[in-house]
Amino acid sequence: MRHLRFFLLVGFLVAVCGLQTALADPADAPIPTPQWIFFYSRSLRIGAAPATPGSVIQAFVSRTNQECGAQSVGAGGELPLLTCYMADPISGVDGARGGDVINFKVDGVQAAETFTLPSTIQNGDRFEILQLTPSGPIPIPEPTTIFLLGGGLAGLAGYLRLRRRK
Repeated sequence: MRHLRFFLLVGFLVAVCGLQTALADPADAPIPTPQWIFFYSRSLRIGAAPATPGSVIQAFVSRTNQECGAQSVGAGGELPLLTCYMADPISGVDGARGGDVINFKVDGVQAAETFTLPSTIQNGDRFEILQLTPSGPIPIPEPTTIFLLGGGLAGLAGYLRLRRRK
């Protein structure tokens, strides 16, 4: 019975950790507005290598440090249209404006490159990004689902082992 409690406690802790990751605070998420610009790339390079499919590129307005858009890299290093929302005077959302500097992050790591928007931008303008150089190592994601699966299997194995002893 003591072992069963231990395995249940481990499973519960793993589940709580997974829930906290899943319910991360979206306060910094971009706020959609009716106007936007796009960043894209036909073959994005991260440092000296082609971008890894699944890498997340985020765009931030440096004036406010507010995220204005994010997109995942596709096959062959293609960055589909990364929507960067612009300022909207009607709703009061303070997004990108003409002349703003846009900073980028690659999988959460600040990139050295910035992009200065032209002073006059129009809804739907597109700008190509060729290369982004992260300022540090890109972390390898540790999927919570593996921990949840491992905790569940460990709990099940412990339960079955105790049941066989009886």
